[in-house]
Amino acid sequence: MQPLIVQMPRVHMAGTEALHHAHLEVSSHGVALFLSPDAPLPLLDIDGSPVDLRAFMQDLSAALDATAEDARVQADASIRPARDHDAQPTQAGRS
Repeated sequence: MQPLIVQMPRVHMAGTEALHHAHLEVSSHGVALFLSPDAPLPLLDIDGSPVDLRAFMQDLSAALDATAEDARVQADASIRPARDHDAQPTQAGRS
């Protein structure tokens, strides 16, 4: 079986600004990360059975869902005006 190729969005190595046209190759032995279309060898090779990889992807998906939900909650909180229930109204001109 030929590996299936999955293109990745905006990949860069830590400490650099350079973007890479990276992709994952998924095969019966696991997943490999290549930083360019013509890279002879992967930068990272994750060995695992299809069952292992499916469990990994489910965990990754759950983590992404939790992160997205947290970002949504933070965005909602930032657009709501803050209420100060303890603030006392003041009247101008009174001493």
